Amino acid sequence: MQTWNLLSQIDKSELARDHSRCSKFVCTSYQIDPRNYRVGHCLTDCTCSELLVDNEAVIAALSKPGVVPLLNMGLGLSLEELKIDVVESESVPYIAISHVRK
Repeated sequence: MQTWNLLSQIDKSELARDHSRCSKFVCTSYQIDPRNYRVGHCLTDCTCSELLVDNEAVIAALSKPGVVPLLNMGLGLSLEELKIDVVESESVPYIAISHVRK
C-alpha cells in the first residue's frame, strides 16, 4: 500500500515528444541511445554509487517457464544500504513501473 501511495504522488504529465521518425509498427520517441545516455542525479555534487540490477539473475528467471523476475527494492537505514534483489515469482502480487524519469 505504501508503494501505491508513493506512485500516486508522482507527476505523470507528459513531456513533449518528437514522433516524426515513428511508424505504425514502432514508436522511436521513447528510445534511449545508450552510447549518449548519462545517468542524472538531483545534485551535481552527488557521490552516491549506481544502483545496479543483477542481469544474470533476471535472465536466469526469464529462462524458467512460468517465472517472472521481480525487482525487490530493499531499504536500509541510509541510501548506501539501498539494494535491488531479483526475486523469481510465479504468483507474487507486484506493481509494474514502465518508465522512470526526472
